[in-house]
Amino acid sequence: MNFAYTVILLCATIALRALGFRVKSKQEYHYRSIETLRHTLKCSKEEVEYYHILREKRHQDIYGGEFIASDTEVNQAIHESECILKAILELINRKYPGLIEL
Repeated sequence: MNFAYTVILLCATIALRALGFRVKSKQEYHYRSIETLRHTLKCSKEEVEYYHILREKRHQDIYGGEFIASDTEVNQAIHESECILKAILELINRKYPGLIEL
C-alpha cells in the first residue's frame, strides 16, 4: 500500500508541476499535494478522500507501529494508483504532445 500511495503522491506532484505550480511549504506537503488533485486531474471528492485515507494509513505504518492491510485494501490501492498514473500520463500527453508515448 505504501508504494501505491507513493505513486499517487508523485502523480499529484507531477500534475502540479506540469501545470506550472508546486507546493512550497514542507508543512503538510502530502495533504496539500493530494488536495490539488481536485483541480489538476479533476479527481472527485470521494477519490481525494480515499487518497487521504491511504496517506493516513501510510503514516500509521511508518510512524505508528504495526499496520496490516488486507489483500482487498492492497488491491484497491494498487488499482487506484494505476488509474491516477493513467490520468497523469494523459495530462502530460495533452499538455506536452509527443513527450511520451501512451
